Amino acid sequence: MSDQPWLSPKQAAEILSVHPQTIRRAIKRGALQATHLSSRQIRISRESLNDYLGGAA
Repeated sequence: MSDQPWLSPKQAAEILSVHPQTIRRAIKRGALQATHLSSRQIRISRESLNDYLGGAA
């Protein structure tokens, strides 16, 4: 993982080897926390992604 503190859904999906829609669904159901910068821009913190991975194991 790079040092970027915030990830787009596409970047998070690449890290987890899943489709970006899977990330968006996880955000929608509350399993993955994200920040909505606008109606079309979503960012996920590395901490949230790590928490999501911990809960998925």
